[in-house]
Amino acid sequence: MFKSNMVKVVVVLLVIIGFMQYTAKKTVEKQMQNNAVEAVKAQEHYNQRLLQHNLEKQKISGNLNAEREYHHVLTKIGGYLSSIKNNVILYERKHDKWPEDMTDLGLNSEKSADGRYIQSIKIDNGDIYAFLSEEYGANKIIRLYHVEGRDVVYPWVCATNLRVKEKTTIANALCSDNPDISFNGRYLQ
Repeated sequence: MFKSNMVKVVVVLLVIIGFMQYTAKKTVEKQMQNNAVEAVKAQEHYNQRLLQHNLEKQKISGNLNAEREYHHVLTKIGGYLSSIKNNVILYERKHDKWPEDMTDLGLNSEKSADGRYIQSIKIDNGDIYAFLSEEYGANKIIRLYHVEGRDVVYPWVCATNLRVKEKTTIANALCSDNPDISFNGRYLQ
């Protein structure tokens, strides 16, 4: 009887050990499955964050490139307007008055414009108005004008309804924002 009870105890213990091993194996498998799912989720989250970071980086890079291009365009426009401004200055020195319009300089408003950046140029009593090409928006104007009594370094002032940063110079004149700029009180082209 002792032997048979012992066998029963051993069998019961073996069943319990087997059940515990089975339960442990299933718990480990379940944990491994959960870990794999969590790893996939973590990788997807990482990939999404990396993609978002790269998109933000591209956007910043694109903005920097656009800013460089914008500055390049303002430099080109400024260089072109400098020659017109020099003609206005020479006219004033020679005739002791400001030119009334482009014809006083022997120039045509549309033919004097470069076409790519500037659609037309008008002069009104020495003030230079550059009407920019449509790609910069409707009725975008740069106005250069001489201010009597200003220092010798910057006697010319620039105003524009084009977006400019603080201390931007166009045609060697400090330029500032003026959203209401117009030619003789109206947009004339």
